[in-house]
Amino acid sequence: IITISRYSAKKLREELGVKAYTHIYHGLIESFKTQKFKELTNGTTPLILWVSRFVKVKEPFVFLKSLKLVATKIDFKAYMVGNGPLQGKIQNFISKYGLSNKVFIITSIPFRKMPLIYNSASLFIHTNRQEHFGFSVLEAMGMGLPVIVPNSGGAREVADNAGITFEPGNHQDLAEKILTVLTDPESYYKYSMKSMERSKYFTWEKAAKEYIEIYKKVGG
Repeated sequence: IITISRYSAKKLREELGVKAYTHIYHGLIESFKTQKFKELTNGTTPLILWVSRFVKVKEPFVFLKSLKLVATKIDFKAYMVGNGPLQGKIQNFISKYGLSNKVFIITSIPFRKMPLIYNSASLFIHTNRQEHFGFSVLEAMGMGLPVIVPNSGGAREVADNAGITFEPGNHQDLAEKILTVLTDPESYYKYSMKSMERSKYFTWEKAAKEYIEIYKKVGG
């Protein structure tokens, strides 16, 4: 068994008593790679991005509750890209707390247009503390976005020291981290550079070579 992260291997061992042979990370496809660092621009409203399914395990309300707090401090726009059974409750939350002019749901978008969404954003947020890898985190880093992730799970593993971390499930801590990065141009630029550098570690060429080496060993 080959897993996609150390975290996946750990969960496999803990929950099923199965030991993985090793882990091999996914790669980042070319359309999610940029050579341009992100910078905060005076007079421009920052766009905060969240990409995932609208289900409980993805913890969308941790994101929404953090935005409710952030809205009292700074101006921003936010996109929630995804769909799922919690869409109605998410929309109700947005309406109830007066966020309708700030938070927008995008339920359907062709995959080929996702790089445009990332490129339009200022900051990427991931809230699932149990993510086994986190493709969206890697894609955001490849596009030069500073990323904020829970201090646990595969998303934390993928982001490594390039990510800004918050206590899993703690929307107040997340709000503080959002405010910090969006009000400090120097810190923002630093994490944009870190994201791009970290994303270079994940290539399909590297993954393919690692798989081939394992097949050679197993095949004798």
